[in-house]
Amino acid sequence: MYNSQVERMLGRVAALGDRSAVMVASHNENSVRLAVRLMSQLGLPRDDGRVLFGQTYGVYEQVSTPLASAGYAVYKSTPLGDISSILPYLARRAAENRTVARGTRSERRLLAAELCRRLGLTGS
Repeated sequence: MYNSQVERMLGRVAALGDRSAVMVASHNENSVRLAVRLMSQLGLPRDDGRVLFGQTYGVYEQVSTPLASAGYAVYKSTPLGDISSILPYLARRAAENRTVARGTRSERRLLAAELCRRLGLTGS
């Protein structure tokens, strides 16, 4: 359902020009890939501010970092407050999106590869 709405909204943004914009707020890697592919097919520039990507800060950075590096607009939501007030929010977000748990393994591999690269340990 979410992906069909992303398709629909990106089509509207393409049709309405600068009179519309959409934020693709997802930690789901497949949904983000779909949006990027559709943007290309619809001729939507990655840097004109009509299509934005949003995620929770610190969650699924392996999706948002390459997006931002490629010139897409990425916004991060940062929950503020003491741990007792934000932990329930973060727990709900994690429960709603089970791909976050799967992404932890992937993120650890990416972090280990980057650490090795910075320490000059690549190719061993």
